Amino acid sequence: IILKAQLFLMHVFNLGVTALPVALTAFPTPFKGSTTFHYKLAQDAASVRIDIVDGVGRRIVTIDEGSKPAGDYYIPWTRVNLAAGTYYARLTADGNKSVSVGIVKLN
Repeated sequence: IILKAQLFLMHVFNLGVTALPVALTAFPTPFKGSTTFHYKLAQDAASVRIDIVDGVGRRIVTIDEGSKPAGDYYIPWTRVNLAAGTYYARLTADGNKSVSVGIVKLN
């Protein structure tokens, strides 16, 4: 299976398609007052931004923004005045919307 995956990745790269250079998670979720976002950049990024958006994509707040070298990042976020519901953290790296993670806010 690993060999097949390696061959698949070789074919993807040969087509000019690259893998996403970032991973994003949130814990805990659901949360009441605070949660922590973890993301890992596989390569340096001139511009990284994490927005919290509602179910229709409206930006609620930007929680991280700036130039980042490759590495692991932990962003604690406390939001007690946010209504209960489902929200999404959307990470954009170098202008490309790359990953989103769903989070649930409880009262």
